[in-house]
Amino acid sequence: MDRAQLIEAFAMKIDGNTYQTIADKFGTTRQNVQQSIIRNLADRAHKGLTECVYPALKKWMTENNVSSYALYGMIGFPKHGGATAAMKRRLVGKQPFKVDEAYKLVKITGVPFVELFKRGA
Repeated sequence: MDRAQLIEAFAMKIDGNTYQTIADKFGTTRQNVQQSIIRNLADRAHKGLTECVYPALKKWMTENNVSSYALYGMIGFPKHGGATAAMKRRLVGKQPFKVDEAYKLVKITGVPFVELFKRGA
């Protein structure tokens, strides 16, 4: 499925259509539609995580299935585009975490501060 079809398929699913109905519309299988939607959502949820310079934080996020977007809300970021960009800059090491954000992350993850913010090689 191309991007436009995937977006339409996702909208159809949100509107309550079954995977089979969506598959019939696009001339593919139910399994293909389901896997395409789920895979795309998972990829988007973890977008930017592969670039995270903090191995312990990345590991915690992966093990707990926490996306960077979900992490924004957990530490009190407003969920809008500017905050998303600011959080990504922090995860990739282009901008430091603020002290209050760092302490919230330590509390949430249970990982000691020094380990959590030790940068990978």
